[in-house]
Order: sequence, then C-alpha cells, then structure tokens
Amino acid sequence: DQMRGQGVEDHVHDWNHQLALFRDEDTFRTRAEKIEGVRRKWHAEGFRAAVLYRNTEWIETLGFAYDMSVPCVGHLDPQPGGCCTVFPWFLGKTLEIPLTTTQDYSLFHFLQEYSTALWVAQLSSIQARHGLASFIVHPDYLVGEPALRTYAALLRSIAELGERNHV
Repeated sequence: DQMRGQGVEDHVHDWNHQLALFRDEDTFRTRAEKIEGVRRKWHAEGFRAAVLYRNTEWIETLGFAYDMSVPCVGHLDPQPGGCCTVFPWFLGKTLEIPLTTTQDYSLFHFLQEYSTALWVAQLSSIQARHGLASFIVHPDYLVGEPALRTYAALLRSIAELGERNHV
C-alpha cells in the first residue's frame, strides 16, 4: 500500500515459470482463475507471461488493462517470433505493450555481452521511429560487477537521452 501510494503499480507475472499457462485450454482456464484472484487482490492492472511464452488470442481473457508478453523480435526467447513493432496496440480491450529491447538475461547469458552497445543501438532505432522503449531487467541477474556496471551504464544512457530530448 505504501509503494502504491507513491505511484508504484503492481502487475502479475504469470502463475509460475513452468511455461504451462498457455499449454492447453484446460490448463489456461484453471490458472486463469487463480491469476484473476491475484489480480483482484493486488488491484493489478498489468500482466506478463513467464519467459514471454504467450498466446495472444487468450491474453485478453485474463481481464488485465495491459499485457507485456510480446517481444518486438523474439529470436533469443523460448517462443520465437514477435510483433515486429515498437508501438503498443490493442488485443481486444487489453493494451499490448511490446518488449522492444533485448532482455538482460539474453544479453548477459546467451550473447555473453557486458556492454550497452546493443541496448544503445536498439534505443536509437526505437527513437528514430518515435516508438516505446521497454526493458526487462531482473534483479537476480544483476549480480557481479560486469552486470551491475552494464546496468548502471544503461541507466546513464537513458537519462542522457531524456536530457537531450527534454523529457
């Protein structure tokens, strides 16, 4: 309640990380009921599926105001594909906010990259299109000096971009 009073918003992050939510319709319905209970209890407006494993035809039925489960490009994610846009759009009544940058896990563990070069290039591309920059950064992956240094550099890049554009 204290955080909510300061403008922090809750959202639900799937039921668990077993990638089973969208496996079949029966599993989805069972878990969707539980997710609905959590949504109401926490007054959560948004949702993100675990590991961005999604079914866009079923997301709207969860009843959230917005969803953040669809990457712009998902070539490094367990479920390939994406929306190919840096702009939000509606899935029925649910606003879909795409992930438009590479996740920290993919950057650090798949690409083994500890610089902001990819993120900065993505930000430049998104800005050129006047799109939305969205990130997934996990606190449990920001362990160790290289990851923390990279994340701090990303925050500096975003702040500098905002200052240059008077945002």
